[in-house]
Amino acid sequence: MNDILKPEATWTDAVRALWPPESGKRLLIPKHQIAHPTAVHGMTRTVGLPEGQVGDYRLQLAPTQAGLHVREFQEHYEAMLAVIDLSVKAFDYLAEAPSSVGAAATFGAIIGAAVGRSGGAAAAGAVIGGLLASLADSVDAEALPEPDEN
Repeated sequence: MNDILKPEATWTDAVRALWPPESGKRLLIPKHQIAHPTAVHGMTRTVGLPEGQVGDYRLQLAPTQAGLHVREFQEHYEAMLAVIDLSVKAFDYLAEAPSSVGAAATFGAIIGAAVGRSGGAAAAGAVIGGLLASLADSVDAEALPEPDEN
């Protein structure tokens, strides 16, 4: 399952194996090989999109904006790095966003709650809805080419 980490690995070892965040690497780590994420100072329980995991954890990697994301499954952990830790930045962005982004975040929360049937799924839906709307708002309509009148 994992031939990168030594038998008694640490989460620091996992971060080193995953670095840099832009690499897009993922590690599958057997639970017996590494400490539970909550044993790490600064690692917090969070909520991710439901994909069969029993828990989600995040650790912001100071002084960068990157974050270690860990999903706990029955027999293993899946670890990955994100260039920007959305658990820190997404809600800050949504708080300052235009009203269309707020509306999309609300809609995303409703859909997330309906599909995931949890508050965590609602939060994930809000973030996804808000981020998608912000991408749409960032397109400058005046910069688009004029339609061909032929």
